[in-house]
Amino acid sequence: MRLIPLIFLLVTFVVEAADVPSISVLNLKIADDQKLPLSNKVQFIIKSSNTEAIFDFLKTRNNIKAKTLSNSSLWISLDTTKELLGESNSNYLKSSFVIDYDEPEVQAFVNDFKLKYQGQIWGIDDLLEYVDDYIDNPSFSRGFDLASIVVKKRSGDCTEYSVLTTALARALGMPSRVMVGAIIIDEGDKVSAIGHAWSEIWQEGKWKIADSAMFKGEYENLFYLPSSELMKEDLGYTLSIFKIVGLMPKEIIDLKDLK
Repeated sequence: MRLIPLIFLLVTFVVEAADVPSISVLNLKIADDQKLPLSNKVQFIIKSSNTEAIFDFLKTRNNIKAKTLSNSSLWISLDTTKELLGESNSNYLKSSFVIDYDEPEVQAFVNDFKLKYQGQIWGIDDLLEYVDDYIDNPSFSRGFDLASIVVKKRSGDCTEYSVLTTALARALGMPSRVMVGAIIIDEGDKVSAIGHAWSEIWQEGKWKIADSAMFKGEYENLFYLPSSELMKEDLGYTLSIFKIVGLMPKEIIDLKDLK
């Protein structure tokens, strides 16, 4: 039986810019004097009921600075950097209950990728394009599917894109993880923020943001604000997702360029 996590209850809107449904749309307020498009470095305030846990996690991200303003608000600055410092370990290569790349369906999916790029040098962008092309029915009707289910259904939202991307990367020998949080999307003439999931792939000593759900979109800037990685990938992963949802910001206000 397919498990349907609590995060599915938050899926309510479609991201028109990417034609990929989001986890949720966040309330976003731009500073009164801010002009668009944004620069590649911004600052803002988030409202949350769990600022202490968010602050502790964000300290691990070299492109993000955070400062506690109150029990319910944090000041944050971040940029569009997609390469992050950090450590990897063998867990990021393992097949798991969620990232089940040892299943026959996923193995066939991986083998098709290898066949497509046989004799060629491929990179992370090739993985993202492959996943983006493979999921031919973007939809918010899915929950938080296992990689093998995504391969069968070829459908889903950002969570399915990130799960399948992570499975493909690990099967190819590249450490990878699923991240969940928010993304600020700057389209030049308008800015929005959504709950989002993406992959991060370890390459050349750095974690690199790998977002197949947004791969083909055309944007001025994308700002990734993680709440947590998916720490539990076993049968209890739905509880992990529930905790992550509790860490997501309730509101983003006073968004403006960092000067």
